Amino acid sequence: VQTLSVVNVIPNPSDGRLRITGVVGWMPLRYTVRDAVGRAVLERPYAEAIDVSGLDAGPYVLTVSDMVQRQSMRFIKQ
Repeated sequence: VQTLSVVNVIPNPSDGRLRITGVVGWMPLRYTVRDAVGRAVLERPYAEAIDVSGLDAGPYVLTVSDMVQRQSMRFIKQ
């Protein structure tokens, strides 16, 4: 059984690389980064570190999900 605990991203705000913390018991997890208007700007298989250096400065929402559940958190790209 895959479970998600309290997921967080550090550092926040970030200027290049985000680290996802608090994910427990995954197999094939994905992450999606959405901009302020809800467009998916990054969607990839799960990785503990995400390169956000190519994103424009501003607010984003990172969603970590498996086939059953999902958690979202906001972050700021500097």
